[in-house]
Amino acid sequence: TELKMIQAIFTKLHEWGPDMLEVWNISYDIGAILEVLERENVNPATVFSDPSVPDEFKYFRFKKGKTSRMTEKGVHKGLDYHEQWHTVITPAKFYIVDGMSAYYYIRQGGKQVPTGYSLDSILGKELGDKFKKIKIEDGVAEHLEKTDWHLYMSKKRKIPYVVYNQYDTRGPKALDRHTKDLCQVMPLLSVYSPFTI
Repeated sequence: TELKMIQAIFTKLHEWGPDMLEVWNISYDIGAILEVLERENVNPATVFSDPSVPDEFKYFRFKKGKTSRMTEKGVHKGLDYHEQWHTVITPAKFYIVDGMSAYYYIRQGGKQVPTGYSLDSILGKELGDKFKKIKIEDGVAEHLEKTDWHLYMSKKRKIPYVVYNQYDTRGPKALDRHTKDLCQVMPLLSVYSPFTI
């Protein structure tokens, strides 16, 4: 089930204990996880908190960042997803960071990425032809739009879909080896400030 999958993933994460857990567009993924946990009546603190923490000290908070800002003319302007800094606050060995927002903020004040801040776009910009997503052509898949494509692949082409999704884990790793954003730059730029701000 979705719940068992989420619990298994976090059990493995707590076992590994990485410094950071990177999510690209954190509000989508954390939102989807929380939706499942709420539907199954599971307290997020029991999943996100490290298992070594006594139950009475486990907690979870998804702190949403600003979603708009005031322009010089006094008008509220919505912030794009990459401009928002959302934070997961929980006692775990790892900090959950939005790779998309970290990429944007590290380069804040520089040129915007004209193709947007999707993982595909940033990987293309930074790695070019060194890292490309596989294409699955079976006479049906290549003719489907994004949501229909994912539904079709997850139901009819499970093994190729799993292989395809490896891109979403290997891509950010390759990107960080190239940019050093999460392993070096973000911690250095933060100095003594917590990542939550």
